Amino acid sequence: MRTVFSREPPYKPDGGKIYVQDLMWEDRAALSEAILTGKAYVYVCGDGKSMSKSVEDVLVRLLGEAKSGSAEKEGAAELKLLKERSRYLTDVWS
Repeated sequence: MRTVFSREPPYKPDGGKIYVQDLMWEDRAALSEAILTGKAYVYVCGDGKSMSKSVEDVLVRLLGEAKSGSAEKEGAAELKLLKERSRYLTDVWS
C-alpha cells in the first residue's frame, strides 16, 4: 500500500502536487500484473468530481499498455470486465 497526501510534501520536481494517479502510473507494471494475472481487486474511495475519473483514466491507460494495445480499446475493455466482475469498486462522493 502506498499513500499520498497532495497538500503535503514531497512534491514533484517542478513543485506540482503528487496525486494517487501519479503513484499508480509509477507502479503500472506491478499494478497491471496484479490485476491481469493475480486477479487483484481495485477499490477507489474519495472525491467523485475529479480524482475518481483521473484514477480510472490512468487505470485504463496502464491496462491498455500491459495488453500491448490502446487505452481506448484494450484498456477500456479490461476495465469493463473488472466492473462486470465486481473487481473494480468505488466509494466516491462529490
